[in-house]
Amino acid sequence: MSTKRQSHTPSPQRVVLRPRSKSVTRSPRSRTQRIWHRISDQRLTGVIQAAASIAALILFIYGLIAAIHYVTVDSPNIQAQARIQTHLSAWQVIDVAQGQGGNGGRVEALQSLNNDGVALDLVTITGANLNGVQLPHASLYSAHLRDDDFLQANLKLAYLPFADLTRAYLASADLDAADLDHAELSNADLVNANLYYTQFTNTNLQGANLSGANLRKAGLQDANLRGANLTRADLEGASLRRANLTGAILRGALNTTAAQLAQAKSLKGTTMPDGTKHP
Repeated sequence: MSTKRQSHTPSPQRVVLRPRSKSVTRSPRSRTQRIWHRISDQRLTGVIQAAASIAALILFIYGLIAAIHYVTVDSPNIQAQARIQTHLSAWQVIDVAQGQGGNGGRVEALQSLNNDGVALDLVTITGANLNGVQLPHASLYSAHLRDDDFLQANLKLAYLPFADLTRAYLASADLDAADLDHAELSNADLVNANLYYTQFTNTNLQGANLSGANLRKAGLQDANLRGANLTRADLEGASLRRANLTGAILRGALNTTAAQLAQAKSLKGTTMPDGTKHP
C-alpha cells in the first residue's frame, strides 16, 4: 500500500496589526511659546505690581500735599476767619454797652482785642467800670475815656497821646513808661499810681490828684499842673521843665531838688515840699 504523501502547505501566518502608539512630539516652537507665555505672565504680574506701587505712591504724595495745604493754607485761613469773628463780637460788646455804667463785658472785650494786637485808637468808653483791666502795650491814641474807673488797671507801656481821661479814676494803676503826651487828665485821680518814666509832655493835669504817685523819671515838661495835688509824690529825676505848677501842692514830695523846681514855668502859690508857700 502506497502511502500517499500529503503535501503540507504552510498556512498563512496571521499578522496582527496593533495600533501604533501615538507619540506626542513637541515641536521646539510650541515649547518656546510656552516659555514666552510664562515670561509674559511674569512680566505682566511685575507690571501690575509696579503700577500698584506707583498708584500707592501717588496717593501718598497727594495726601501729603493735601495735608500740607491744610496746615499752611486752609487751617490759617480758618483760624484767621475765627479771629476776625471774635474781634467783631468784641467790638459789638463795646458798642452795645456804650453810655452804660458797669462793666458790660467791656473788660474782657478790650483785653481780647489787645491780646490779638488790635489797635484801640479812638475807642469811646465813658463812665465804665474797668477795674483791673489788663491792657499793657495797648494803643489807645485819642481814645475817649472820660470818667472811666481804671482802679489797679495795667496800662504799662500803653500809647495814649491825645487821649481824653478827664476825671478818670486811675488810683493804683500801673502806667509804667506809658505815653500820655498831649492827653487830657484834668481832675483825674492818680493816687498811688505807678507813673515811672511816664511821658506827660504838654499834658493837661490841672486839678489832678497825684498824691503818693511814683513819678520818678517822669517827663512832665510843658505839662499843666495847676492846682494838682502831688503830696508825698516821688519826683526823683522827673523833668519839670516849663511845667506850670501854679497853685500845686508839693507838701512832702519826695526826692525833689531846688534845681529841679527852678525849671518850672511857674511856682506861683505853690505849696513847696517843706510846707511853705511860694509867693
